[in-house]
Amino acid sequence: MVRITLLVAFATVTAACTAPARLPPPTTTTTTVPPPSTTVVAPPRLVVPARPFPQHIDYSTPHITPSATSIDADTRRFYDFWKEHYLVGLDSGQAHPKGGERRSGATVSEGQGYAMVIVALMGGYDLEAQQLFDALWNYTRKHPSDIDEHLMNAMRVPDRGMSGSVFGGDASIAYALLLADRQWGSDGAIDYGVEARVLIRAIENSTIGPTDHLPLLGDWVDPEGAVYNERSVRLSDIMPDHFAAFRTFTSDSLWDKTAQASKDEIAALEARWSRLTGLMPGFAVADRSGSPRPAPAGYLMGPADGAFGDTAARYPLWIGTHALTSNDPFWRNRMLKLSHWASAVADGDPLSLDSGYELDGSPLNPDAGFSVLFGGPLAVAAMVNTDQQPWIDALYAAIRTRHEGYYEDSVALISLLVLGGNWWSP
Repeated sequence: MVRITLLVAFATVTAACTAPARLPPPTTTTTTVPPPSTTVVAPPRLVVPARPFPQHIDYSTPHITPSATSIDADTRRFYDFWKEHYLVGLDSGQAHPKGGERRSGATVSEGQGYAMVIVALMGGYDLEAQQLFDALWNYTRKHPSDIDEHLMNAMRVPDRGMSGSVFGGDASIAYALLLADRQWGSDGAIDYGVEARVLIRAIENSTIGPTDHLPLLGDWVDPEGAVYNERSVRLSDIMPDHFAAFRTFTSDSLWDKTAQASKDEIAALEARWSRLTGLMPGFAVADRSGSPRPAPAGYLMGPADGAFGDTAARYPLWIGTHALTSNDPFWRNRMLKLSHWASAVADGDPLSLDSGYELDGSPLNPDAGFSVLFGGPLAVAAMVNTDQQPWIDALYAAIRTRHEGYYEDSVALISLLVLGGNWWSP
């Protein structure tokens, strides 16, 4: 039996009140070697995956892919590196770093969800995928939020002395459970379908705004709060592919409302704040008139909260993926604008891209340099731009073998899966 836990070094934290909860350090104990036993432990049942990697999905939207013929092989190599460096098996069952730690060294549930999605999609190539997935899920359930026990503990709640959830983490975990249900079925040790239904219901009850139907920052948010409320939106929490999957699975029309509210939020922000670039901020809040605007610096995570920084970098990944799978013209047009801006500002050279921009396109830090955290999602955005073959080829060459840390590498690996046609909706 493989026992696996996960390092999720993820979010940049600037204030103690918003720092994600950390696990206690591992302790060392001395144990007595047990006498020999004749008990035989049966190995876990190997379930043949229904959709083994690679899948080579023909996305419904007219699109391009990188010209490279090595995408599957590159994805396998990237996955092998990612698994070796970031999935850590310990007898104690505790997560700890094994190299490649990100700058902050912080832990949030989004990293756990990304790992579960990746492992489910790599089923068939990785013969341990289901065991890894189950171990990751079991670890998730051992770390519940202090507020809604069905959600995962992800961050210290500002000014409340407790830990709460993060919407994007729980949404990714729920999406991964739906993938697992389709990949391996739900008649094994874990009923993925039942667990997904419970988790999605908790997400609906605790992390969707009751009036505006937008994703809350987490289960700790008072919808009518003065600072954090139902108009406080993390733009990387707008995950229309996930919303569509939840709608199909639950038949709950709430997800139609969330999808439409998300479109309205993006359209209003772009029209006023990023008409020429299509960039989105890390967080948005409501102004005095009720219209969305970029959050101020230091709103929750750091100085780039109102800019296209590390938090917002995932936005083109989730929107571009849904544009590919849905052929929705609204989301496609968002990626057309953003991708053409990125190619132009870099003059066709991805290594000229900076790691973060103001919404008007000016660099946050001209010395930051290129990162796969931005390059991977921008490559996905380029897929719906059929006139950008040289640009997507250059982006692919820049990310295919570059490793930077857990968060960056996880986002890049999901991007590689999408680029190779290996992202499929449950």
